[in-house]
Amino acid sequence: MTADFGVNQGLVEEQFLKWVGNPLAVAEAWRTYFDSLEPS
Repeated sequence: MTADFGVNQGLVEEQFLKWVGNPLAVAEAWRTYFDSLEPS
């Protein structure tokens, strides 16, 4: 993840780590976003 999220960086990283451990632990919007980052 290389995007600059500014002051929200901590929040995004927290959600990302939750998603890595269990994708269902984050809201659907986060899952959609993180899924889009994965190489196809």
